[in-house]
Order: sequence, then C-alpha cells, then structure tokens
Amino acid sequence: MERRLRAPFFAFFGVLIAAATASAAVSPAAVAKAEPALLRVLESRQPQIRVIVGLKDGTVSARALRERPDPAGEPERRAQRLFAQNRVAAEISSADFRSPRFYESFSMLAGLATPAGVEALAQRPDVAWVMLDRERRLDQTSSTQAPQSLIRSDAANALGFTGKGQTVAILDTGVDQSVPQLGGGSFP
Repeated sequence: MERRLRAPFFAFFGVLIAAATASAAVSPAAVAKAEPALLRVLESRQPQIRVIVGLKDGTVSARALRERPDPAGEPERRAQRLFAQNRVAAEISSADFRSPRFYESFSMLAGLATPAGVEALAQRPDVAWVMLDRERRLDQTSSTQAPQSLIRSDAANALGFTGKGQTVAILDTGVDQSVPQLGGGSFP
C-alpha cells in the first residue's frame, strides 16, 4: 500500500518542480537583448528590477552626428526620441513597468520593471537592449590609480618624472554639444 502512494506523490512533486522551473525560464528575446547581469537578476526572481532600455527610435546615432553634425535637426530628433519613449511606457502595463524616466538627448528610458515587464520590453521590436540600472564604482585594488595605469604615468614616475613644479590646468566646460545656441554638434 505504501509503495502505491509513493509513485503518485513523486510524480506530483516532479510536476511541481518542472512547473516552477518552466516559470523561471527566461525567454530567448530576453536572452538576446539583456546583459548577463540582468539575466542573473531575472533568474533570482527579484520582484522589481531597475532597468535602462535602449530604443530603436529612428534617430541618427551620436557617432553619425559627430561625423556629420546637424544642429538644426536636433529639436526634431528630441521630439522623436520622447515620442518613442512615451509610446513604449504607455504600451507596457503599469504593473510591469513604472516610474519611467525619459531622456530627450538619448534613445533610452529607465524605470522599475517586474520580470514580466523585462520580458515584455525585450520582446518589443523597437527595443534594442535592456540592462540593469545600477551604480558602478571603480574599486582601487593597487597602489597605482586606474587613470595612472591608463596613461602609464607610473612608468614615468619610476624613471624620476614626477611633475613636481609643473602646473596643470583642466578645463571642463560641461557644455551640451547638441545645443544649437552653443555651436551644435560642430564644436569643440
């Protein structure tokens, strides 16, 4: 009698495990458009995920604008970007994607999504990619700072060149190069 009860119990338990595993599976669309860190968060079944969503909104890329500046077309591109961002936010359920932040200068938006929201975003043809919205910090692991390593000043310091007695000026204007009144894309 006991043996007859074990088989249905294990079969039922196996079906429950299979159903739980299937519901946690990430769709091929999400795999194709999501960064690995986001896929790990999806697999951990976190209920809310801060994401940044890259859009295919039909505007010219920043790289193309650097090569061929078009300051006169920027107001139209900004309107086109905002229209595309608003359309995506409106067409995804507010339960799955909320508190969107819009960026008129970039083809992206950000917000808080559920795993179902990430899936819905990834399946859209006008979404190029989805990634975690997170702070990233540079952790210093050696006595040489990362910028020193990049320009190899540690090697110059080892040869006796320290910069002592020299004056260095760094000018950072913080100017948005796409503003037509400041020269558009043709400056600096």
